[in-house]
Amino acid sequence: MELYKGRVQMFNRNLPANLSLLISNLTEQDQGTYRCSINNNQFIDITLNITDCKLSETQEKDIHKYPGDSVLLPCTCTDQRTTPVSVKWDHVDSGGTEVSNEMELYKGRVQMFNKNLPANLSLLISKLTEQDQGTYRCSINNKQSINTTLNIKDCKLSETQEKDIHKYPGDSVLLPCSCSDQHTTPVRVKWEHVDSGGTEVSNETAIYTGRVQMFNKNLPANLSLLISNLTEQDQGTYRCSIENKQSINIRLSLKEKTEITHQSDCSGLLITLSVCVALLVIVVIGESALIYKLIHNRTRGSVSTNTERRSQNKANGDYEDPLEKQNISMGPVYQSLNPNTNQSDSVYQSLNSNTTQSDSVYQSLNPNTNQSDSVYQSLDPKTK
Repeated sequence: MELYKGRVQMFNRNLPANLSLLISNLTEQDQGTYRCSINNNQFIDITLNITDCKLSETQEKDIHKYPGDSVLLPCTCTDQRTTPVSVKWDHVDSGGTEVSNEMELYKGRVQMFNKNLPANLSLLISKLTEQDQGTYRCSINNKQSINTTLNIKDCKLSETQEKDIHKYPGDSVLLPCSCSDQHTTPVRVKWEHVDSGGTEVSNETAIYTGRVQMFNKNLPANLSLLISNLTEQDQGTYRCSIENKQSINIRLSLKEKTEITHQSDCSGLLITLSVCVALLVIVVIGESALIYKLIHNRTRGSVSTNTERRSQNKANGDYEDPLEKQNISMGPVYQSLNPNTNQSDSVYQSLNSNTTQSDSVYQSLNPNTNQSDSVYQSLDPKTK
């Protein structure tokens, strides 16, 4: 019988009395009642029950993953000793496409475990892409099935508004482009120079060879582009595109060298003027402080001198300038001098015309002589 071909074995050839039957690779169709008859007058009936695989879960599930990740779509039998006759995985959203390594879309990316663990019918898909999202169905024996919906979180640009960046020739510039979710990994990323007819910006393009760098190998969500040694040809609009769905434009402008020189000169002049003003302020403050100090010291010295003089005069006791209270007239003294002597001339010559006569007389007296007595003696007795 075709149904049992290659699956049954008898033992009576070697052991004639052993009429047992061995059936291998049982299927659900094998279950039922079997009869062993001998000589058409004796028989024995044996009922075979096949415990078929029953899925442990049949309720639909949702799974969320990121591009580039791997996902395990679960599907198992309740009884781990059961083995379903047929198992099939298909992608419902793509018209029921079978999911296997024989299909070009999944080639080298899927793996089954039922060869070693017959009751484990789960499916592993690696290197997920946005095309992989959708509903997957696990069917056994064309009777039971379970659906699993796979959602792929694709990269969404954190910013899409056009930006302006200004640089100088010879500088480096970082053109920003990144995913909002740092766990996402876009399948395709493209940088192009819009103003040069959409020229791709990469080290494979001659004009950019050795001057550009991407960061998405180590940081998949960072799609920014670094361009070094900028030239005037580099200016223009750059576009970062992901999955040919989202993009951001960045306009790069380069300032001319003359403008750089002018700004440098202006900056140098401004610094020089600032230094000069600062020095002038310091000098003015220093001179003002010096003048104030001199005036202050002179005022204090004058007051101190006058105070010392007054203190000294008071310390001398009752000293008073006798000539201040007595207005002595020098006329009589001069007239009373003896004409035969030269005393009048001596006294007269000792007077200072620019000073008070009383002071001059007092100062001209020689303390070593008794000039006052001589003057007094020379006075006219009548005047005395």
